[in-house]
Amino acid sequence: MAIISRLRAARHTALSAVATMIPALLAHELISFGVIHSTIRWSDAGCHYSDCAGIGVVLFGYALFAMPLAILFALAGAALAQSSLRRAVLAGLWLAVCITSLFPIASSYRGGFGTTWLWYEPFLELMLHPILTPVTVALGLWLFDLANRRLAGR
Repeated sequence: MAIISRLRAARHTALSAVATMIPALLAHELISFGVIHSTIRWSDAGCHYSDCAGIGVVLFGYALFAMPLAILFALAGAALAQSSLRRAVLAGLWLAVCITSLFPIASSYRGGFGTTWLWYEPFLELMLHPILTPVTVALGLWLFDLANRRLAGR
């Protein structure tokens, strides 16, 4: 019976993480680079890697990100299935993965700005926004916690 509860916890946690983190990161990227910097195009036609990204490339990147994200959170959910610290640890993990994911997202657009930034500078210069960043991260984290609790029946 303990194995079944751990498998359920793994499934709920992985589903909650993928269903909330990818939309939060995608929304932040689309607003930052699609609206503010105009480097995302709705068509891949005419885009060169350093100039812009097509929406298909962006979505494909998130599709590739979903599997390791699901595995990470499934393992964490199963390991913490009976822990009293489950909610806090999973929220901390979600927050850490989300924030650290913003750095490579921003770095993938560095070529279109003609600079020689260090690894963290594209995020600071192009993506960090005083309203957008905290709102998308906080909303995603809140939805993750809500979805995880609802799926687990807590």
